[in-house]
Amino acid sequence: LKVDKTRIERLWKLYDDCCRDFAMPVYNTIGNHDIVGWADDSPISPSDMDYGKKLFADRAGRGKVYQSFDFGNWHFVLLDSIGQKPGSRDYLPLLDDEQIAWLKDDLATAAAGKPIVFVTHVPFY
Repeated sequence: LKVDKTRIERLWKLYDDCCRDFAMPVYNTIGNHDIVGWADDSPISPSDMDYGKKLFADRAGRGKVYQSFDFGNWHFVLLDSIGQKPGSRDYLPLLDDEQIAWLKDDLATAAAGKPIVFVTHVPFY
């Protein structure tokens, strides 16, 4: 949220190094600290190519900020619960309309009787 590009790259490298030797696939759910520049006092400008959620999608989200997958007999849904406050560089808990429409389609095509696990950064209470 509030760090410069050098620090962002060091943190991503550290994360990549930690996950490199895992014997299983790693799936990530975006959180507020994974978003570049979404803080009023961030050194990253909204015009920067890495501003927002793009870097997370490219580095940890397989090109996406929300997705689903099946593993064994389970269906997993990873949601993006981080929205941007209108007129601000700050965040708020939110599932946008596009993601909700995607979620409806995803759940409609999930195998009947298969347990579903939802993963989100911001709790839904």
